[in-house]
Amino acid sequence: MNFKSLLLLILTLHSTLPGAIISNKGDCGWLGDQLINYIKAKYIAHKYKIPFRLKPFQNSGYLMLGRVEPKLTTKNLIGIKDEMQINPQSRANYDISYYCQIEDWTVRPNIYNMHTVLQDEHFIDSLRQLIRPIHVPNLFSYQDDITVAVHVRKVLKTDKASVASLQLYDYTALDYSTRQLYSLDHLGTHVLPGVPKPDQYTNFDWYTPFKFVPDQFYIDQIIKLCSELSEKNILVYIFTNDPNPGGLVAKYKELINMPNITYKYTQNFNNEIFNDLYLMSQFDYLIRGGSNFSQIPDLLGKHKKVISPQNFAWYKNNEGKNCLVVETVYIKERNGQRCSYSIEMNHKLKPQ
Repeated sequence: MNFKSLLLLILTLHSTLPGAIISNKGDCGWLGDQLINYIKAKYIAHKYKIPFRLKPFQNSGYLMLGRVEPKLTTKNLIGIKDEMQINPQSRANYDISYYCQIEDWTVRPNIYNMHTVLQDEHFIDSLRQLIRPIHVPNLFSYQDDITVAVHVRKVLKTDKASVASLQLYDYTALDYSTRQLYSLDHLGTHVLPGVPKPDQYTNFDWYTPFKFVPDQFYIDQIIKLCSELSEKNILVYIFTNDPNPGGLVAKYKELINMPNITYKYTQNFNNEIFNDLYLMSQFDYLIRGGSNFSQIPDLLGKHKKVISPQNFAWYKNNEGKNCLVVETVYIKERNGQRCSYSIEMNHKLKPQ
């Protein structure tokens, strides 16, 4: 799609209702958070046929949306946290919050949180053109291979935090009497029943386990998926912010031990983040956690299957160490333009 066609597509998505404007919040976190906020605002504008104006956010100029979207010029905006506050007949200018509640669109990361958006192919096609690097990276050629993208987010030293869970554990060593399930409030905050909420800046996986999933989950799912794909040659590409991606991939390769898999990985995540965002949407399969960054290529891609964690529980092992275990897995499968959704149990766990 050329530049003029993209501009025309944007204009046809909105009416020219005078005075009314929908805008995104702007800088509201990391890139994934900013893009989720942008998509929400863009979707509401599309739904109610109100013109959209972009409030530029950090590094938005690296994406096509930063080049072609009309920019916000007014400061007189009404902050919106619920879709029900919008009056399409008014001439108000609305600022859509990252946490804005949208009908049939939950922010819980363990449920596919852009299900409504996925039903509108005209809208999703426009997003595919807008949320892409201005300079699209060359796709590497593995024509004879099945391609699997795996997004692994890690807590870094610069976060001044850690994770509470072991990254690798033996399922047979879990003490089932210590099992504690997570519950979710309406904003997706994770709270252990009967346990005081821990300091999120001490152990990130206590607070946001969907973002910081243990390596055990990814290894389990790579083995399961690649076993289902039989003897075919498979490329597994690890997209990660781990400061030692080569060491992480070497560990995965040793534990997975499947000779038909070739591994590649991100060399420098911060320098390649926009390319990675695009490339992850181009693979045959995607295995991801619940970070907003990894949900964007899930939304924009046409993967045959997407695998993500659906439900967690905390266990102690026989040494008293914490183990964050994915008990159920969320599966999205595509057949042409249609997607189906299912939940699978973690069969390595004992029946409860």
